[in-house]
Amino acid sequence: MDKETKHALRYVTDRTNKSGEKRWYWQRPGFDLDRLPDDFISRVARAYALNVAADGGTKVVEGSVAWIIQKYKASDDYQELRPATLTVYNRWLKVFETLWGALPVTSITPALSKASLDPTSVTHNPV
Repeated sequence: MDKETKHALRYVTDRTNKSGEKRWYWQRPGFDLDRLPDDFISRVARAYALNVAADGGTKVVEGSVAWIIQKYKASDDYQELRPATLTVYNRWLKVFETLWGALPVTSITPALSKASLDPTSVTHNPV
């Protein structure tokens, strides 16, 4: 696991319930316990969002998918797109940012991309 993903997963713990299933939680001193999603991508994104909020901000982190989208939207290439193209691009950029905005760009692999389209297609390594 890369350094950015480890940083996003600060305060994440796992617990096994009575039926033997592993559950994931965000447990930071001074904050309420928060159950995280079972899906790895969603878990990383939620933990990252909780950490950013707990750290006192909602800034876009350099190297994240949201940061890349922000940089692209500020580029001349983006500004020169025709209105119809912008409509389509903006729709997809919003989807990408919603799914992966908090994740480091380096964590987006072909397998994770495929999993976002078909969650049963890939098993993720639990963190």
